Amino acid sequence: MLPGGGFKIAKVFGIEIDINPTWLLIFGLVGFSLAETFRDTFVRGHTVAVATSAPPGWVHFPQGAWPWIFGFGVALGFFACLLTHELSHSYVAKRKGINI
Repeated sequence: MLPGGGFKIAKVFGIEIDINPTWLLIFGLVGFSLAETFRDTFVRGHTVAVATSAPPGWVHFPQGAWPWIFGFGVALGFFACLLTHELSHSYVAKRKGINI
């Protein structure tokens, strides 16, 4: 991460949330990777062990923008969980009187 390079997006429980520009790059790479995985697995007809037990509608996954929507949606969910996890660390530290 770039030192001091970021912009504030919110304040939760008195804890400021900053986003570093490199986060956007990582988010894009994770979203792209997941989108390509969804496209390869479901649109092109390749199956993996998990997909073979999925309902028949999943094997014929819709084409177009859907793999991208799901890929970036899963990436957004992952980073939301990561943010919640880190906020819980900050919240406990703040309650114990530790500077964050």
